Amino acid sequence: MNDDVLKTLVIHSTTEVFEKMTTLQVSPEAAPEESLFNGEVHLCATIGFAGEWHGFISLQCGEDLAYQVTSKLLVTDIADLEKADIWDAMGEIVNMIGGRFKAIFAESYNDGHEAFKMSLPTVIMGSNYHLVVVGGDRIPETIMQADGKKFSVKLALKKVEA
Repeated sequence: MNDDVLKTLVIHSTTEVFEKMTTLQVSPEAAPEESLFNGEVHLCATIGFAGEWHGFISLQCGEDLAYQVTSKLLVTDIADLEKADIWDAMGEIVNMIGGRFKAIFAESYNDGHEAFKMSLPTVIMGSNYHLVVVGGDRIPETIMQADGKKFSVKLALKKVEA
């Protein structure tokens, strides 16, 4: 399975979830030459995969986009949101993206069989941190934008050798 195929599945899964759940139109973007967040506060919502295949999918975005996504998902004014709302919503968004990816992957590339189970979502919020897989392969990153704000979706996926 090459990176281009996986990237296409990530784009499809992310676009479908964002457009259905938040009404935000998203599109892929070219990778920036510098860090996407440059020390600003941002969130990383991730969900792990385990089973015949293992890895994770994560979504990293700036705090402003996280608030906008949460507002649309909860149909609530941004001013009325609490940090806990943001964490819950971003965890749910990555869960839906992971679930959609899982369904498409099983149908198209795993003979219709469940390829992996998904963990509970984890959300990290802060600045000046990096998502690294220790001992893992390079992580394909897909840069996308919603409402002019760039965000990143990373996927690590590897077949478990018996």
